[in-house]
This record gives sequence, C-alpha cells and structure tokens, in this order.
Amino acid sequence: FLLFCIMFAWCGKLFIRMSMELIRAILNKPEKPGYKPGHVNHVNVEEDKKAGQEEIKEEDIKPAKTAYKDIRGIKGTWMRKAVKALAIISAAGSFLFGVSGIPWRYFMIFNSMKPPFTMQVFEYALEDVNRLHLSTANSYIEIVAGPHDDNKIVLTYEQPDWTDFETRDEGGMLAFFEKSNGRLPFFNLVAIHECVARLTLSLTREADFQAIRLESTGGKILISDIAENAENIYAKTYNGDIHMYIPGNNRGDITDDSTGYLPAVKHGIKINTSNGSIFIGGEQVARENEGENTPGRDEKAAYYKDGDPARLIELISTNGNIFVE
Repeated sequence: FLLFCIMFAWCGKLFIRMSMELIRAILNKPEKPGYKPGHVNHVNVEEDKKAGQEEIKEEDIKPAKTAYKDIRGIKGTWMRKAVKALAIISAAGSFLFGVSGIPWRYFMIFNSMKPPFTMQVFEYALEDVNRLHLSTANSYIEIVAGPHDDNKIVLTYEQPDWTDFETRDEGGMLAFFEKSNGRLPFFNLVAIHECVARLTLSLTREADFQAIRLESTGGKILISDIAENAENIYAKTYNGDIHMYIPGNNRGDITDDSTGYLPAVKHGIKINTSNGSIFIGGEQVARENEGENTPGRDEKAAYYKDGDPARLIELISTNGNIFVE
C-alpha cells in the first residue's frame, strides 16, 4: 500500500509537469504574419508579395517548425514516461497481489480445498441456552449429537485467515455470525461458493430447544439426529445443499402415501428449493407444475407434511439440493 501511494504521488507530479511544459510550448508559438486590420496595402503589389514570402520563410516557417518539433517532442516524452509509469505500477501491483496470497485463497475456495485455519472452541452450559442462531458466509454448518455426558454445548469453528466472527450469549439465545475481516477482496462474491471449513455445534441428546435457526450463503448445512431436540428448526442456504437426518430413521420408518415418502417425525415439514432438487428417503420429489404447460408460473421443488402444529421443520434453498433421510 505504501509503495502504491509513493508511485501514485510520483506519477501525479510527472503528469502536472508535462502538462505545464505542453501549455508553455503552445503559448510561446509565434503568430503567423498577415495584414492587420486597417493596414493599407503597398502600391507595389509584386514587391509586397515578395517581401511577404521572404517574411514567411525567415520569420514564420522555421520557428513554427521548431515549435511543432518541441510540442511533438514533449508529447513523445510524455507518452514514454506514462507507459513506463504504467508498467511500473502494473508490475508493483502484480507483485503485491501475489505476495498477499490472495490468488491462492481464491484457488482453495473455488476448488473446495481445505484452507489453513485456526481452531476456535467455545463451551456453554446447556441450561442457559434455549435458542440457537448460526450464520456463515460460506463455511459448512453442522449440528450433531455429541458424546458429551455432561449438560453442555460445544461450538467449534475452523477459522480461515480471511474471516472474522461474532458470538452472542444472552437472554437464552446462543448466536454465531461469520463475516469478512477485509483481507479477501470481493468477499460477497466469493461467499457464493462453499468453503469446506466447518462450524460444528455438538450437544447432548437431552438438549431441548425452542428454536434452531441455521443460515449460510454458499456453505452446506448438516442437521444430524437432533430433530427431536427442537420445537422449530429453520435452515436456509443460497447455493449450499441441506442434509437432515431424522433420529432412528430407516427405510422401514418411511411410509409411502400420495405425497411421497414421509419421514417418521412428529414435526410438520415444509421444504422448497427454487433451482435445486428435493430427496426424501432417497427418492426425488417431483417439481411443482412438472409436466404442465402453465405460462407465468415458476417450477420449483417443494414438499409439505402435516404434523404437530407447534413443531415445524422448514428447509429452504435457492440453488442447493435438500436431502431428508
């Protein structure tokens, strides 16, 4: 950044100096000889023409050519210096861009490679939390039933060097928010693609929550074996897939009816994805309006199941697939 500022100041001075020289050369250009207003012509026309021609040759043409050469020389010098300055700035920018490690970060993200990370671990008393809200830009979110015998919640975050985070624990709400720390340009665009760094929340099977809310722009969401631990579960992604596993579910627990395969769960279920697909018990759910020629209506994959009105599982994605097993 310091090198860029120095180069910018140097180039500014160079452009100002060249502009001043160009203006000075233009202002010093001699006037072409001619008749002034009110001037009376000589009686001898031939001598007047001859004198005029000599005057033009000696006093006008040579200085004009010299002035033109000066201006052309200044323009050539200006162009050479400008090209040189641009080349130096471009080389310096490319060097700094490469040294910063930004290209490698982009490469890891867009190729779904595990980035270097710092492990962050937090523990909370289960009795102090009844609601969860986890939100990431593009990191993987997973909630799993852990092996803990004591009543606690463990939150672990694999933090890449281009993200920051904020945690809140107040009023029974445990919240986590992932955000950019400013080291990765175009972070909002990058967040559309998943990063395989993980945010994991592990809890005991005895946990009981009023609500669990999970959100990610580009990351995937995994909800494993905790459906009975929350009255309401809400998960939403933009590009990432959503996977949800129902406790004790297997092919024998899934009954077939007119709407497809229904997981053995007491919750009402509401699932939809605009551009992805929905799989319930391994079977793909047909898209709304599929096979119908209905102009003006968007086709989307949706699945609904009635259940306990006080308990709801809602899974939503724009471009990701949704799996319920």
